[in-house]
Amino acid sequence: MKKLSILQGDLNARVYFVDNTPQAVPFGTERYAYKSSYYQVASNTITAFNVGPRNSDVHLVTVAKGSQKQLTESKTVTGSVQYSGVVSAEIKQVINLTMTNQVSGSYSYTWGTTRVYNGPDGNFTTRDYYGAINYDQYNTVVVKKYDVYDVYAGTVYLGTETLDGGTTYVNGVKKPHSTEYYVDSNQV
Repeated sequence: MKKLSILQGDLNARVYFVDNTPQAVPFGTERYAYKSSYYQVASNTITAFNVGPRNSDVHLVTVAKGSQKQLTESKTVTGSVQYSGVVSAEIKQVINLTMTNQVSGSYSYTWGTTRVYNGPDGNFTTRDYYGAINYDQYNTVVVKKYDVYDVYAGTVYLGTETLDGGTTYVNGVKKPHSTEYYVDSNQV
């Protein structure tokens, strides 16, 4: 059984938002006025490939022994990032961007009509090719929060400073990817 995996995503993705909790923070003679916050994925650890559940299976083509065939039309599969627990919307968005380059976490792959598929070798007469979505398991995704402040000395604006706003650990994230497989059989 042959498998094909396509990986994508933006490893530098950020999701900006305004956190209603932080207020102006005095540090010595400087004044820090809260401006905004953002999340960024600091690291993620893949622990297993093709853990499933495989879904969105689509039949690509049937090829007889000793033959070759191409698709007559494009075929597309879609999936999305899966979470095993409760995760805030902002953190989901940044993880989704990192894994699929889409805020929604959606992923799609299309098989075009140019690739040539071969029939089976050996004792089988027919080979059916399929495309699907499968998932890779990420057990720990580390998401850092950063708080952005405008810094003043009295009424003089000194610039912007970014402070560490904490770390969130997200377990049980599954990243979608395309996979291809075939099934050999003897058809009459």
